Amino acid sequence: MTAGIMFIAGMIFGMLCTFSIMKMLQEGFDAMRKKENAQERDEIDAIHKTENEQDRNKEKGERYEKERGAELEARGYTVEYRGIEKGFNDGGIDLIARKSDEIMLVQCKNWTNIQADQKDIKHFFASYIDYIEEEKPPKEIKVKCRFVCSAGFTDQAVKQIQAYNARGHKFRFVKRKEHLVDTDD
Repeated sequence: MTAGIMFIAGMIFGMLCTFSIMKMLQEGFDAMRKKENAQERDEIDAIHKTENEQDRNKEKGERYEKERGAELEARGYTVEYRGIEKGFNDGGIDLIARKSDEIMLVQCKNWTNIQADQKDIKHFFASYIDYIEEEKPPKEIKVKCRFVCSAGFTDQAVKQIQAYNARGHKFRFVKRKEHLVDTDD
């Protein structure tokens, strides 16, 4: 009988150990699941935050383009809002303003802390060249370019614009409070 009791006691002990181990494993799995769920929630929150930030930046950019376009319309230009209408497919030109004997191509950057740099100017210049090649405006039409950046321009960007102008192009950089069109334009 002692062997039978020992056997039963051993079985009970084994079951208790098994239950204890299973409980520890379950608690471990639950903790991992909670951690994974928390990480997943954090990732989803980050995605939503990024999407919301992108939406706010898009709205901010569109408002800025509308402000600049309205300035040109007030000066008698007909304005095509390519940045708003075509989004990332705008060909690097946000506004195309037309008036009798001129076309003005405008790139708008409503940046707070980042100045436009040489790379940004070169990209816009490439967009200008593409526009000329595709649209082939008559020679009597002056094509002007305006790069508007609310945060300003690096020295290299200014030098790049000056180099383009020295080659006969009509480029100008415009800071936040400046007008796109001047009387000496």
